[in-house]
Amino acid sequence: MDKFTKTTEVDISNANPVEDEAPQKSRVGKIVAAIVCVLLAICAWIYVVETDDTLVEKEFNNVKVVILDNSDYYTYKASAVSVTLVGTNSELVDVDPSKIVVKVSGLNQFGKGDVFTVETDMLFYLGEEEVTFKEKFINVLITREEKDKK
Repeated sequence: MDKFTKTTEVDISNANPVEDEAPQKSRVGKIVAAIVCVLLAICAWIYVVETDDTLVEKEFNNVKVVILDNSDYYTYKASAVSVTLVGTNSELVDVDPSKIVVKVSGLNQFGKGDVFTVETDMLFYLGEEEVTFKEKFINVLITREEKDKK
């Protein structure tokens, strides 16, 4: 054997050429990558929520009914009603159910009977958001009692 053909035995069982060439990710790099991924996910979620134009319906129960009529002879009591609003999720999420009001008038026209149903189109939302009511008219159950005559 001459000096140019000399060979040496090398243990190559643990050698990984790809691992030796690739730079090692530092712990800070992994944390930064995780933070960037979370921020991108939050941005995507906000985009989907804010740009969703799909109309949904949301029902509100036990809505207050206000009776506008005053009578010298009768006391009127109205049962609470259910109202359905239509809008996007982002519009309806901030709706305060206590600010939905149904108003009723014209009760003095009813003659006999102490319990009757009235149809009204006076639906209001007293909050800052604009809302759309699914119903144009609401049926309200009214109870009439005679006032004590003293």
